[in-house]
Amino acid sequence: MGAYYPHRVTYHPTCHSLRMLRVADRPLRLLRAVRGLDLVELPQAEQCCGFGGTFALKNADTSTAMLADKMRHVLATGAEVCAAGDASCLMHIGGGLSRLRAGVRTVHLAEILAGTDADPLLVHLRAQAPHPRTEAATMAAAAYTMDHPALYAAAQRAAKLSRLAGRPGRGLPPPLSGWTASRDLPGPPSETFRQWWASR
Repeated sequence: MGAYYPHRVTYHPTCHSLRMLRVADRPLRLLRAVRGLDLVELPQAEQCCGFGGTFALKNADTSTAMLADKMRHVLATGAEVCAAGDASCLMHIGGGLSRLRAGVRTVHLAEILAGTDADPLLVHLRAQAPHPRTEAATMAAAAYTMDHPALYAAAQRAAKLSRLAGRPGRGLPPPLSGWTASRDLPGPPSETFRQWWASR
């Protein structure tokens, strides 16, 4: 599967997934396939956490008692993370564990399955970066344009016109796409970049 999640995890099978969706042990099978994950069985796992939508409001005492039982079972596993596939159960259990300052956090099953062994910052930055070939082609186009004074002047005019037309940068490489006002762009060079570089 490719997922990686190096934590001790217990899984709460939600009432909705068990009784309505009938997913049975499929989430547990998925969790067992995650590299690095230490899956700990939750005692009395099929017991409701006590949320149940308006049930928690109409029957607050019963809901609180059910939550206390669920939290006791979660804490007995020694898990760092309690996973589930239902946001309301995660909110209910997570809120209770937070009030206890238990150090156990709740995480959605999907977040675990999306886990990776790469540094989260690198994953975020990589998602923001353009594809290497696109970036290379853009830089090559910009270098070629800047190396030819007539093309550079034409690109300046095109950037200004496209910005005035309310369509900045259509079809132009990003360095020339009008991301800066054309008045901020330097005028056409008197010599090519290669000529300037050779004179240094």
